[in-house]
Amino acid sequence: MFYCRYSYDWGEVMNSFDSMKTKLESTGLYKVTAKSNIRAELLAYAEGLNTEFDMLETMERELFIDTAENCGITERERFVGKINADYPLEKRRKMLKISEPVSYTHLTLPTTPYV
Repeated sequence: MFYCRYSYDWGEVMNSFDSMKTKLESTGLYKVTAKSNIRAELLAYAEGLNTEFDMLETMERELFIDTAENCGITERERFVGKINADYPLEKRRKMLKISEPVSYTHLTLPTTPYV
């Protein structure tokens, strides 16, 4: 993954709410209790962050042929020149892997010296 929805503070894995709560309480300015307004605000922020993280996870999944399920496959097919929406997902992935270069060596001529 390129990012993580969890914060790693002092070796512990924390979700968005716990991470924000810990950071605010460490300043000494806030005391986040069960009935405090700041807790309600942090919970609202955490919900918004969770929505954003879900979208980021979807975007990251769509970046790679092996994990793409919707727009990632369709956009790569559009780039290659033919959208194969009638085929099963695995067949579409297989065809994309064949049609796209896998490494930089596929992009060079055999007689071209490597720089």
